[in-house]
Amino acid sequence: MEGVVEIHRGAEAVIYKGSFLGFKAIYKYRPPKQYRSEVLDRRLRFERTLNEARIMLRLRLSSVPVPALLDVDLDRGLIVMEYIEGRILRDYILSGGSTDLLRDAGRILGMIHARGICHGDPTISNYIVDSRGSLWIIDFGLSEYSDDIEDQAVDLHLLYRSIETLPLKNIEELKEIVYNGYSEILGMDRAKRVGEKVREIRMRGRYVLERRVKAVWMVRGGEG
Repeated sequence: MEGVVEIHRGAEAVIYKGSFLGFKAIYKYRPPKQYRSEVLDRRLRFERTLNEARIMLRLRLSSVPVPALLDVDLDRGLIVMEYIEGRILRDYILSGGSTDLLRDAGRILGMIHARGICHGDPTISNYIVDSRGSLWIIDFGLSEYSDDIEDQAVDLHLLYRSIETLPLKNIEELKEIVYNGYSEILGMDRAKRVGEKVREIRMRGRYVLERRVKAVWMVRGGEG
């Protein structure tokens, strides 16, 4: 991979920016992991690269705004894809950009779910606003095929959670904008079922947190 520049290093993959046949491109490389056996490592890298490439291709062919695949090398654990030039949605909103794009974020997530796929990490840092103001979604490393309501709810929950990290006062309004776009694609009945499961997931999370806090309090002698 000559002539490329590393721009991000994650737990599983390293992201490079470069060019491919004259086009600006992103190289996503899954390096070998020394702590795994060679046979297992090769199989995991092959399967995860194949899964990600297949999902991206399926979504691209279904008119979901994801980067185009330019090349895939399964043996090396490498995907080369179109480079989407722009700003992440989080930065766009914080710089005063229109929050109407959150409706598009909801619509895109709905389009993905409607095709039997869950993204796995659909935060506002994995949406890109290009120079024309169009929205794209990236990073399908955690994606999987699933029609399960709970899996879809986890996706929507993660998108909501990322919005809640914004230092803004109208968070609930922003989440409602996302939900409106989401339900526009999936329909009110399905979206309502996913939304109810999101609330259930949040309640479970609060319960676990409260139990942990109570346990710490009791260990520290809070009762006496």
